[in-house]
Amino acid sequence: MRAKVTIGIVIAAGILLLVFLSSGGGEESVYYYTPSEILAQKEVWPNRLRLRGVVTPGTIAVSKAGIDLCMEVQDEADTLHVRYHGTVPEALREGLEVVVDGRIREALFLRDARPAPADSDMEGQVVGVPAAGADPDPGRPTRLEGTVDPASLRIVRGESEAAWLALGGGGDIVHVRVQGPARDLPRPGERVAYEGRLEKGLLFEGSELIVKCPSKYEPATGGDTAGRPAEAL
Repeated sequence: MRAKVTIGIVIAAGILLLVFLSSGGGEESVYYYTPSEILAQKEVWPNRLRLRGVVTPGTIAVSKAGIDLCMEVQDEADTLHVRYHGTVPEALREGLEVVVDGRIREALFLRDARPAPADSDMEGQVVGVPAAGADPDPGRPTRLEGTVDPASLRIVRGESEAAWLALGGGGDIVHVRVQGPARDLPRPGERVAYEGRLEKGLLFEGSELIVKCPSKYEPATGGDTAGRPAEAL
C-alpha cells in the first residue's frame, strides 16, 4: 500500500512538472534580448526575437485608433527604434520596462533632421533613388526629399510637438524624427525636404507588446506629458 502511495505521489509530481514546463516555467525560462545584445549578435537577426528594455522618454507616438505605435527602447548602452502594430496597452509609459515580440530588419534613418532651406545647395537624395547605389555615409550631411507617409505618427507635447515621419518614395521609407510648433509639422501626403545625416540602422517590428509592472520601476519623468495620448498626423 505504501509503495502505491509513493508511486502516486511521483506521478502527480511529474504531471505538475510537465504543466509548469509547458507554461514556460515562469518568466525566467524565456530568453529576452536587450538592445545591446541584438546589435552585437547579427546571427540572431533572421529569428523571431523578444526585445526587453526601457521606453526612452519623449519617443512614444500612438495612432488615434490606438493600434499603431512608434517608440525607442533602450538599455544602459544602446537604443532600438520599435514599430508596433496591435492594441497598445493603456499602462504604456515612458521610462517603464517593456517586452516586445517581433523581428529585426534594416532601415534608413535621417538623424539630426531639420527643415531644408529652399535655397539650400546641399546635395539632395530623393527617397527611393539611392545615391549611386552606395551605402549612406553617416558623416556626410544629406538633403532628403520625400512624401509624408500615412504611417507617420505625432507625439503630443503641448504647444511644441514632435513626430516620427515616415518619408516615402519609390517603395522605400526613411524614418525621421522632427520637432517644432504643431502648426509647422507636415501632414500625410505633403512633400517635404529635410537636411541631416542619412544612416542605416535597425528597426524592430513588433507584433506583441507587454508592459512590465509599473510598481517595480521608476515613474515616468516626462512632466505633464508623461502618459498623455499621442495622435496620428
